[in-house]
Amino acid sequence: MTFAGAPAKRRVAISGSTGGLGRAIARRFFDAGDDLLLLDTDLAVLEQMRAEFDRSVDVLACDQTHEPDIARFAQMAGPIDVFVNNAGMTIRKPLTQMSYEDVQAIFSTNAVGLRVPSSPPLYLADAYRRCSSTHISVS
Repeated sequence: MTFAGAPAKRRVAISGSTGGLGRAIARRFFDAGDDLLLLDTDLAVLEQMRAEFDRSVDVLACDQTHEPDIARFAQMAGPIDVFVNNAGMTIRKPLTQMSYEDVQAIFSTNAVGLRVPSSPPLYLADAYRRCSSTHISVS
């Protein structure tokens, strides 16, 4: 997986990295030789994934709807060349049975992602200044 003008070795952050699609995305970038920062809410599963790779991979338990977690991510991440916003959630019941809080939780995770009330989002501030990163949202 290469992008025009992309550095040979990229720093790739992947949210929602412990599910099936997130794991497959992580494996693809890892196999391409990229440095990974894997994000998800379950640190135990992230640590298990780290052990599956044969070189160093950074992991961070991160709820992308929680500002302190986003701030920790922004501090830890450093410059990011590719960000894959793969985190998502669902509540398995009809929309007519969902509360406002249910809908808000789904939208906050799936549509808003690693954003905070300020703009631009913390994780993109450096990327915007460098104008050389790629952001992929999975929905």
